[in-house]
Amino acid sequence: MKSKLASTYLLFGMAVSAAMLAVSSASAQNLFVANWYNPGAVYNITPGGSISTFNSGELGEPIGLAFDHSGNLFVADSYDGSIDEITSGGVQSTFASGLGDIHALAFNSSGDLFAAGFGSGDIYEFTPGGVGSVFASGLGTPTGLAFNSSGDLFVANNGGGEIYEFTPGGARNTFASGLNSPSDLAFNSAGNLFMGGPSTILEFTPNGGQSTFAATGASGLAFNSSGDLFAADGQNLLEITPGGSVSTFATGLGNATGVAIQGETLPVPEPSTMVLSLVGGAAVLLRRQRK
Repeated sequence: MKSKLASTYLLFGMAVSAAMLAVSSASAQNLFVANWYNPGAVYNITPGGSISTFNSGELGEPIGLAFDHSGNLFVADSYDGSIDEITSGGVQSTFASGLGDIHALAFNSSGDLFAAGFGSGDIYEFTPGGVGSVFASGLGTPTGLAFNSSGDLFVANNGGGEIYEFTPGGARNTFASGLNSPSDLAFNSAGNLFMGGPSTILEFTPNGGQSTFAATGASGLAFNSSGDLFAADGQNLLEITPGGSVSTFATGLGNATGVAIQGETLPVPEPSTMVLSLVGGAAVLLRRQRK
């Protein structure tokens, strides 16, 4: 009986430890930054600020970055019009080519990849198997893409100063206009949309209310699981708290443009839910052992 109880307590401890480890690893996310020019590279930056080069192959002018649901990084190369896929182990291959001058990338909840054609004014859609089609056209010079929780796609038109909203079925409306050269887009966990521009980062509520979030320019945006916004402003990667406090997270990044955070597309359970679930399971085992 004692041995059974001991093994049950061991399972209980392992369950709680696993939960805490999962929670801590969810918050410890590496950041990836595209150096657009000379040399074209993708940098991997740890939460502690250590910088290394992630890509193993040659990149021309990498701009847009996005992770799929398996943790593979996709890179928009505006120089040769390709999308490269880099596995978590660093193995690089060509996912799509012949797209012209492309900028931003974003995945929807179904795992389809969307790419902004800056030169063509098109938004391309690719299935996980690489089959491509044109999702929308005639958009001017799209530079930023982001999906909200309802599956609507938001597109920044840099030249026209608009942000468009597309339903999953492709219906389009103008979400905001009169903007100063919008670049990248990103949503926070509250559903507010953030837009990088030449001198400011703007915040939009779901109903279109607009305010200045930070007085700094940015060409790439990404949120981590703690709600901090990371913004590429050229040489630097900035970290901005939910309250708007700006600090420099990494420097010397060349022509830093796109930003992506490892695991940002993956749903992370609430820590309390994970712990309670595992603790509850261990408690059931304990009750059974006592009978």
